[in-house]
Formats: sequence, structure tokens, C-alpha cells
Amino acid sequence: MPTLNPGLSTDSKHAGLQTGYEKALKVAGVCAADPDVVSGWGLIDSHNTMYLPQSVIDNEIAAMVRRLYGAVEVSDATLAVNSIAKVGPGGGFLGEKDTARRIRAGEHLHPSLSNRLSYEKWIEEGRTENDVAGDAVERLLAAHAARGPRLSDGQIGELAAICRVEPECVRRARRE
Repeated sequence: MPTLNPGLSTDSKHAGLQTGYEKALKVAGVCAADPDVVSGWGLIDSHNTMYLPQSVIDNEIAAMVRRLYGAVEVSDATLAVNSIAKVGPGGGFLGEKDTARRIRAGEHLHPSLSNRLSYEKWIEEGRTENDVAGDAVERLLAAHAARGPRLSDGQIGELAAICRVEPECVRRARRE
């Protein structure tokens, strides 16, 4: 039986602390039950308000939860058996080529919104996660607009004929 769960729901009225902890804790618990579909992307205020920057934030939350519940590969490579033998007790792994390779392969989550700078650099940058999410929404919307219409002139003509309107009416409706 397919299941849908509103794991990313929140009663919060804005993208703030309440939104973050409610969405993260709910979706982490929900995903432990392995639902087929999780709803609530970009929604706040008990699913009454769509806030586009929240969609970007929810993608970050989902990436972390996917990582939390994802399969764990156990092999000589992932256990770093050779590196452990090479550096020995008290040794450092950051300088090892295998460590860099594993990080580039996705072993370490690289969030798109979360800021991992020092406090000083974060203050200097002067941007919150909501600012970064808002910028991402603007980039995504601009990229979508740049793709142009998906319908060819012929398809627009056929649609206009079916609707018994001029083709320009279909083009104008698509832009609005």
C-alpha cells in the first residue's frame, strides 16, 4: 500500500528556528518508516503557505536525511584499512590521498545553504541561510524563464484551434 506522509510540515509562520526543528525532526522520524512520498516541500503555516526559499531549505534538509538513512557501504576502501595501516596510531588521515578521494566521491556532505565558515568570515559575508535560499530561488526562476516556451509554434497553433482562440491568446496566457 503506497504511503504519503507530510514529514516536512510545520506550523511555523516563517522560515525561522521553529520551521527548521519541526521539519527536520518530523522528516527524520517519518523517513525511518520508509514512506513512498513525503510532502510539505516549501510549505509553512500548516501547509497553508508556499514559501519558495523554504523549498530550497527543505532540499537541504532532505539531503541530510537521505544521507542519514542511506545505505552504508562497508568495504576495505570505506573502512580505510590501508590508510589506517599506513598512518598508524596517532597519525593524521587528512593528508592521505584516499581521504581526499572519499570526500570528493560524496563521503562528506557538502550543503548548499549551511554555512561552515568561521564566525568572523560569516559576519564579514553578512548573509543568512534565508538570504542564500532566496538567491537560489531567483537563479532557478531566471533559468526557468530563460528556457523559453516548451511548445512549438505548431503545438501552440493546434492548442489554439482546440480552444477556438487565436494563437497569440495561447502565447499570452503562457507568459502570464
